[in-house]
Amino acid sequence: MKTLEEKKEILSGLSTEEKKGVVKLAYSELLDVLVKDPDFTVRTEVAKIGRNEDLDILVDDKASVVLFEVLKHQRDKDLDVLVRNSNFLVRTEVAKIGRDKDLDILVRDVNRYVRLEVVRKNRDKDLEILKNDSDFEVRNEAAKRILLR
Repeated sequence: MKTLEEKKEILSGLSTEEKKGVVKLAYSELLDVLVKDPDFTVRTEVAKIGRNEDLDILVDDKASVVLFEVLKHQRDKDLDVLVRNSNFLVRTEVAKIGRDKDLDILVRDVNRYVRLEVVRKNRDKDLEILKNDSDFEVRNEAAKRILLR
């Protein structure tokens, strides 16, 4: 392995553009490894960066905090997967983004918090469904919003 001084000497002979290329290559190679790190906090940081190839892997992560970061990028293909995630907190975040096709699914979600988030999107067709919800809070919030139209 080369010493720090040897590395500096090698890099000093490169142009600025060549040095930028080295940084991009090293950065990319590091992310390729870190995206599969066993520590969810590391994977969360990788998700924040938002490289498409990393998000393609992380959309299937088991840690909800990683998925929350994936959702911040609002890629349609990730939303298509996460709308059916088993964790209601993830589905609630999908509802907050508010794509029509997701709300069409989530309006009948088993979890009341997900349905409450659908109500907050104020779509007429959802309010008409949710005004008859089995949960009092969902039903009440939908009815209030219908009256305030």
